[in-house]
Amino acid sequence: MTSNEVKNKVMIILNERLELNINDESKFDDFLANVGITSMTFIKLLVEIETEFGIEFETGYLDIKKFESIRTIISYIEELLNR
Repeated sequence: MTSNEVKNKVMIILNERLELNINDESKFDDFLANVGITSMTFIKLLVEIETEFGIEFETGYLDIKKFESIRTIISYIEELLNR
């Protein structure tokens, strides 16, 4: 899966399933709280990502503090997909 495909799928999850309003990649570097991702939204996001990509976040990465931005989440998804 290409980097663009990962980004597009994450964007769909954020906008359609979690009902956030992130319309372009410029928000990918903002802090998660600044784009409306709370600790509850973060857990929902992880569940959606695991289901969509067929991956499982390692236990140490189930904490919102591990990720500064959407881009860091995308990087971790790509890392898991490339293992």
